[in-house]
Amino acid sequence: MAKQVSMRAKKMKLLEKVISAGLTSEEKIISMTPADMVQLPEITTEELRLLCDLQDSMKNNNFFAFLCSE
Repeated sequence: MAKQVSMRAKKMKLLEKVISAGLTSEEKIISMTPADMVQLPEITTEELRLLCDLQDSMKNNNFFAFLCSE
């Protein structure tokens, strides 16, 4: 049986990938294009969707809400 991972854990894993790729400011994350996103190492389609949500939350000053929402 596959272990179910919480959405919060998935978001934290995405943040680790983003930071590891050198994207350490909101400006860098917000300015990423889809072409930039798919270049992240071992990025999944679900993480791409979450990355778009992350960008939107940063643009709207709702980063903490992004992290806390399930």
